[in-house]
Amino acid sequence: SDTVWVNPTPRVEGTIGDTVLCDSTTTNISLQSPSIFTSGNISFKYTVTATGGVTGFNPSVSGLPDGHIIADNLINPSNSVQTVTYRISPLSPIGCNDGPDALVTIYVQPTPRLSVSIADTIVCDSATIDITVNDLNGNVSGGTTKVYQLTTTNVGGVIGVQTDGEYPSGTDITDQLINPTNSVQEVIYHFKARIRDDRPGHEGFFCDQGGDTTITVYVQPAPRLSVSIADTIVCDSTTIDITVNDLNGNVSGGTTKVYQLT
Repeated sequence: SDTVWVNPTPRVEGTIGDTVLCDSTTTNISLQSPSIFTSGNISFKYTVTATGGVTGFNPSVSGLPDGHIIADNLINPSNSVQTVTYRISPLSPIGCNDGPDALVTIYVQPTPRLSVSIADTIVCDSATIDITVNDLNGNVSGGTTKVYQLTTTNVGGVIGVQTDGEYPSGTDITDQLINPTNSVQEVIYHFKARIRDDRPGHEGFFCDQGGDTTITVYVQPAPRLSVSIADTIVCDSTTIDITVNDLNGNVSGGTTKVYQLT
């Protein structure tokens, strides 16, 4: 009797699934197949389409072996999430029809960006500063959240400085800064824009390729002085000597300690 060997439809499987990547990171798409043929080995081809001008991929590739990993460094030049879709086709080694395509969509986050409304500045003791934190990104992938990380440097112990921590993007800062010393003190605000991953199994992963934004606030001391004599009574034509003592240390560059006599 004759034996008829029926080859399978080529199929692709393995570590393929839609995924979210940070800007300028690399894909890890594994091309695998369970299909075994009477001769030869399966191969793969794929085509790619992208939105938003994403770069870092070849639009069409063929002749890939079983086990090949697509490792493309995807760069998102925009301020919103973009998609890169791979259409993968398994190919029969004996000339039968291609197997069903597999679609893999990569969501490429933007680089997190922000700006703040003030530059380095000088304020008087107990003055209030308002820092508007501008979110420069548009949409991000579902299940992720735009935030920024605030850290401050406050060596002089200025009171009223915003607590370090993670804040939703666009959260503004209003601080009344009280300088408890007799010299100018610096408060440095460091802002780091991030995209936080809230999806189950990914919680806490961040995209944070953007640079830091830093401003320094110079908080002057409360002006203080003393004089060498108290209220006193003198005779006509008597000379008095009043020593005026400056009780402050350094003040910010470009400012001068004076007193007003009335």
